[in-house]
Amino acid sequence: MIPKINRLPGYKIPKLITSPIFLNSNFFVIKILETKSLEPPQIGFIVSTKISKKAVIRNKIKRLLREAIKPHLKTFKKGQNILIIARYPIVDKTLNQIKENLKLRLRRLRTLRSSSS
Repeated sequence: MIPKINRLPGYKIPKLITSPIFLNSNFFVIKILETKSLEPPQIGFIVSTKISKKAVIRNKIKRLLREAIKPHLKTFKKGQNILIIARYPIVDKTLNQIKENLKLRLRRLRTLRSSSS
């Protein structure tokens, strides 16, 4: 479970969905919105019914995503809001596959951010 302070409240999701900063993967899309606030980074997850009609499977995917993002919580800047939207190929993936894919995407994000600065 992600600490409560790092959970994204629902009212921030519509603004994040339209965020221009995003990374694509076969498993998910990561959308990021940087704010000027000094609160810790907040992370939210969306797993739609298009992925599976069964809530059990959708909840399992959310748990896997939460577990995969946990080690990276310290790497995000203060004031960042992150939304991870799952895609269909994630259904039959293991935790290790998701962790590896997430690690590659976050490394790419840091590279893009440091080259643009």
